[in-house]
Order: sequence, then C-alpha cells, then structure tokens
Amino acid sequence: MKRMNNANGKNTVKRGSINIAAAMLLTAGIVGAGTAMLLCGCSANDSAAPAVQSGNAAVVTTVTAAPIVSTHSTAAAEAEEPTAAAEAVQTAAVSNAQSEQPAAAAHTTASAVKSEDPEEAKLVAKAQEYHSWACRQYWDMRHDFQNYAKVDVTYPTDENGQSAGIVLNYSNDENGGYLGVLVTDPEIKTIDDVMKIYGKTFDSRYDDGFRNCFKEYNGKVYWGAGQRGGNIYYVDSEVTGVKSLNNDEIVFNVDDHYDGTDLDGTAPWTEQRVFSVVVQPNGEWKVGQFTLPY
Repeated sequence: MKRMNNANGKNTVKRGSINIAAAMLLTAGIVGAGTAMLLCGCSANDSAAPAVQSGNAAVVTTVTAAPIVSTHSTAAAEAEEPTAAAEAVQTAAVSNAQSEQPAAAAHTTASAVKSEDPEEAKLVAKAQEYHSWACRQYWDMRHDFQNYAKVDVTYPTDENGQSAGIVLNYSNDENGGYLGVLVTDPEIKTIDDVMKIYGKTFDSRYDDGFRNCFKEYNGKVYWGAGQRGGNIYYVDSEVTGVKSLNNDEIVFNVDDHYDGTDLDGTAPWTEQRVFSVVVQPNGEWKVGQFTLPY
C-alpha cells in the first residue's frame, strides 16, 4: 500500500513550527493513561432505533455482531459467561471496560514511528497507541455501553446453559415513540452523569456528539443503542507526525488507509486527518480531535 509522505519521503516537522521539547515536557510525569480512551459521537451511519417499534412495552431485540473491522477487545464483550446472577456479570463488565489501559496499537506500522527527531518519534509512537485505543473504545462505548454502565439488558443461555449472546431491551414512551435502552445504573440519573464517564477519557471541549446519543425522559436516561456498519475498505491508521502544539493540545497528522483490491477491485487510497491529545495538568492524556476511520 502506498504511504503519503512529503517530497523527501520522510515524515518531518519543521523545527520552526513546533517546539517538540516543549511537547515532551507537557507529557512528562505521565503515570499511566487513566481510564479507557475513546471518542463517542453519533455518526450519520448510526441507526437510533430498531426497524420495528410498537406499543408501550419494551421491545426485545438481539444485538447484531460487530463488523470485522472492529478492534473491540474488552474481556466482557468477548467472553460473557452469564450465570444465575446476571447483574454480577454486568457489574464485572462495567469494571473491566472502565479499567482498561492502552495497549500496543493494533494497527501500528513501522513507518508510523519514523522521525528525524527522537523526541518527536516518542510522541508519535505514543499517539499511535492512543489513536488505536480510541478507535476501539469509540466503537465499544457507542455500541456496547452496557460495558460501562448498567442498562436494561438480558444475558440469555441456550438449552445447555451456555451463553447465547446479549439482548438489549428497547423501550417506548406512552405514545409508542422510541426512547432507547433504559440506563438502570443507580449512579446515572441525568445525561450529565453519563458525560462524567465520557469525560474520564475525552476532554470536555469536544463532547457534543456523544451527548446526543442519550436522552432524558420522565426522570430517566435512555441510551440510543443504534447499530451501524463498518467501512469494509478500512486497512489501518498511521500517525505520521506532529502537526502543531497549541498550549495544552498536541495535534498529530494521521493517514487512514483503505483498500478494496480484494473486495471489488477498488484501488487503495489514503485519507488524511488529524488526531489530538489534550494534556491534563497532571500530565495525563485525554483524546481531543478524533475521527473514527471505519
């Protein structure tokens, strides 16, 4: 696959455009990444409601599997083992999702960490990890919010007592209008409470989209658990270098790579985007500007 570089074939940053040493100082003293990284927002491809809704009773719908491009990897989603104490299972899922630490990037490529400046290379490598983690957590939190808070969900079993997936219980209002999945977590009484979970990993200056995925009705909070597909052409993402340093925010250039050669003959292409992290007063990184590439 072709990689888009500058005229010299290298990922470089003009020394006059950013002080990399200052960026490194901003991130000095980081002690882990805190909670799971994500950016959660409703995209145009999200479908807020199931195809059929009727009556006042909750509609039970089986959740479809995530597309193959998803790198979602929380233990709760991959290895659910419902028991008689279903609530205990969900509690464990919430705990696992919120304590996950950023791991090595799922799609890191060798060119992602190339740089003439070793300090810049360190920033780029760390940003690569956070970008990959942000992709996974965006998908997870938007479409598997039950891993972060208790919601109206059922864990059915088959005739052998084995896990048969997960069922979200959708609710309607008294007029049959779609509300979403009731958030049953006692710690969540308003959307602002939801945003506290969101704000643990994403800087509040970029929080508009995720808020719109929830609604309040009659003193309760509902999650718009719409399902969406993934971009089947997506291959990987490559953080190519530091673009700018703006006060407490480090902005990186990202190349998102796509290829349909083995699908329908579509030639490979690259979309250039930006990804930023906001350095908190204690040195912790939170995700800033971000676009889910699939």
